[in-house]
This record gives sequence, structure tokens and C-alpha cells, in this order.
Amino acid sequence: MLADDRARHAHGSLPLACALVHMSAPGEPAPARMALADSAVTERVERLLTGPRPGPRWVSATVYFVGIVLLSGPITILVAPVLCGIPWPG
Repeated sequence: MLADDRARHAHGSLPLACALVHMSAPGEPAPARMALADSAVTERVERLLTGPRPGPRWVSATVYFVGIVLLSGPITILVAPVLCGIPWPG
């Protein structure tokens, strides 16, 4: 799928989908034909023409929340003593 995405960015979705359909056609000689099941080619072409499906909103919200929590911990540990007036050791 990554190869499809890179080719789509380089050449566009429609030419790539046409090439996939052409290469998987049963009339092509055996060496030039792709060794894929018809359903795999159909799924790839459908994905190319419709674009990637967005994930659920809660997944991205959870990722952002975890990132904020992971970043705020070390920052709080470094800043809290200064804000509370606790002198640095040493």
C-alpha cells in the first residue's frame, strides 16, 4: 500500500488505478500480468479512487491527550520548584 501511495503522489490516482486494472487483466501475457487475486486489485483500485478512510475521532483525541500528558510531566517537574520558591540543590 505504501508503494501505491507514493505512486499516487508522483503520478495521480487515476493513471495508477488504470495501470493496476490493465496489468491485472486476464488478456495480458502471463509474465506481464500481476500475480494478485482479483479482489486485491479491486480493493487497491477502490482505495486509490476514494482515498484513505479517516479513523475514529476518539483515536486522534486519545493520541493528543497521551502526548500532552507525556510532555507535561517532565516540564512540571522542572518548573514546579521554581514556581514554588524551592531553591535548587547545590
